[in-house]
Amino acid sequence: MKKLIAKYDSQLNGGYLLLVLLIIQLFIVAVLPIRMHALIYDIVLTLIYLSLTLVIDQKRTIWFFYIIVLIVMEWLFELLELAILSQISYVLTLFLFPYVILRFIAMIMHSKKVNALVLLQSINAYLLLGLLSSIAINFIITFNPSSFNFPDTGLFADGVSRLSEFQYYGLVTISTLGFGDITPATPLARSVSTFITIIGQLYIAIILAMLVGKYSGESKK
Repeated sequence: MKKLIAKYDSQLNGGYLLLVLLIIQLFIVAVLPIRMHALIYDIVLTLIYLSLTLVIDQKRTIWFFYIIVLIVMEWLFELLELAILSQISYVLTLFLFPYVILRFIAMIMHSKKVNALVLLQSINAYLLLGLLSSIAINFIITFNPSSFNFPDTGLFADGVSRLSEFQYYGLVTISTLGFGDITPATPLARSVSTFITIIGQLYIAIILAMLVGKYSGESKK
């Protein structure tokens, strides 16, 4: 019993930490001076990777190895500016985040009642989906810089990559707001944008249905 309580507390604390880091990454970094974006983005993303070890119940050795490899590649790219490491780290993240999101959905599905941990997992999974969208967009742009049309010419503002704009477009697309200031310009970009929109709507519909069903079941009991 004590082990279950300790496990729950660990996941709950990890969930709060992950939520704070995701809020910083998606909503606060964008308002900081643009020349600070790349460094802060990498720092917060590293902390997000580490926080996932607290919220996912997984074999520690394999899990930590995967996370450490991802972090090392992320920082080697930042320090040495090696494009190949950047692409590998993107690919690893594009596998990691969907796995974590699916694990969250499975944990919500198998939970017997709606508690603080379930609500945290629901919110964190949606924000991770938004961050994953921005990383997928960034990955596409590394191969074809003209994949998206930006309000200003080019992918850089004052010589600095506009990471916050990728995150903005990912969140706007996943929530189906579609302001139209950033638009996909190639078939691949349009296809990925459409996929992001559909996944975002399906997630909300499925999670809300599960949460309402569990809460209604508790009320009847």
